[in-house]
Amino acid sequence: ATVLAVAAALLVLSGTARSAVTPASDHALPAELRRILASQPLAKANASVQVLDAESGASIYAHNPDLMLKPASNLKLVTSAAALSLLRPEYTFRTWFYATAAPDADGVIHGDLYIKGGGSPGLVGEDWWLMARRLRALGVARVEGGLVGDDTFFDDVERGPRWPSSSVDNPYNAPVSALSCFYNAVAVTVRPGAPGARPFVFLEPFDGFFDVSNTAVTSGRGRSLRVSRTWNGKRNVIQVSGRIGPGEQPWTTYKNVENPTLYALHAFREAAAREHIEITGESRRGVVPKDARLIWTHESRPLSHLIHDMNKESNNFMAESVLKTIGAELSGAPGTSAAGAAAVRSWLRTLGVKTDGIVMVDGSGLSPENRISSDALARILLAVHDDFQAEPEFVASLPVGGIDGTLDGRMVETPAARHIRAKTGYIRGVTALSGYALNASGKRLVFSVIVNGLGDRVWEGSRSVDRICEALVQASLPEPAPPAAPGG
Repeated sequence: ATVLAVAAALLVLSGTARSAVTPASDHALPAELRRILASQPLAKANASVQVLDAESGASIYAHNPDLMLKPASNLKLVTSAAALSLLRPEYTFRTWFYATAAPDADGVIHGDLYIKGGGSPGLVGEDWWLMARRLRALGVARVEGGLVGDDTFFDDVERGPRWPSSSVDNPYNAPVSALSCFYNAVAVTVRPGAPGARPFVFLEPFDGFFDVSNTAVTSGRGRSLRVSRTWNGKRNVIQVSGRIGPGEQPWTTYKNVENPTLYALHAFREAAAREHIEITGESRRGVVPKDARLIWTHESRPLSHLIHDMNKESNNFMAESVLKTIGAELSGAPGTSAAGAAAVRSWLRTLGVKTDGIVMVDGSGLSPENRISSDALARILLAVHDDFQAEPEFVASLPVGGIDGTLDGRMVETPAARHIRAKTGYIRGVTALSGYALNASGKRLVFSVIVNGLGDRVWEGSRSVDRICEALVQASLPEPAPPAAPGG
């Protein structure tokens, strides 16, 4: 009994120390949420909040639930839920290899080798190496022609409306193509050299489509490095300047890559060379001839796995690829964002979600033109919760509060840790969080919080949203009233 008493006391003390939010009863929860929304910085912002009981669908708390706001990356919830429903979790993306004729007895393809992209958003370095190795196993030893990339499964719009320009080289702004490599980004690692010498610069997973301009020096303590990416009309240029101390650990950053179709072709060419496949001609974009012969088809990991990566890390490139794939599969190639969005809107109507006022111009939420309400997002989350075929994969894709993905640094050591599975969202002046909460009585709640107009106080706004989550998980809610008997 003494041990149990001590354990109980420690739990009480732990709960007191880890959160400033007091446990909320079913009556106290609305008051607590109103208090948070009335505090700065949310008080002067535009907020839309909806909290639903996952079992009954009843609204537990709502604040401007129909207000249409910029959702930022919360729009990925719509894209991923629609994809799992319309394409199904087992859907695979294909990459096709064609030639005008099969390889001869010596493994020579007399003519061009064509790679047609099917929008696969998860082709990393290992995939390109495995593709090259598979072609070598099929007997391809030499291509007496060029390497041609066919990206016509998508349209040629690489960035959404009002996205940052191509000069913004951050990976969140990666261009979209039906044929891609490593999320159309490159990892740049800088390692110190000898004192006074240039540091070493490594590019991953492939470096054949890049020139490196390295003016940095190994000196001093710590590091003060600048890495940027420009385009010279033929190749991407990685520029490294500043300094790094001789005793510093290697440092890695990521940059997006212009002309993604050629990037993919260079990736395959490098991988093929390692498998001793010689390609004599140049790399270029083109279209597979109608009389070309299919050599082999690569299939991606299932959509459910890719959605996991997309939502956990909030990958914009993957979301755009998924939306355009929906468009291509339901309306025919080339897949466009508009066709994908139209299919998503039709799907929303089948769920009973009101689409009036919803604006979806991309799949990631990066564009400031997107609009949706917290009620619409919560209703979508509720519908997925009731969809046996999609719910396990969808929920598993969401970041876990205080643990992983884009929530790994939020709600740490608070009651909300491990009790929130939700998608984050940030663009200028916007923070959003929508997902599922497990409350103190073991009930699952569906919630959506979208806040606009925060200016430069987005991080403070996100912390206020975290306090909303703490209140949700500490709420002790009663069982919903049973339905009335027929005729009662």
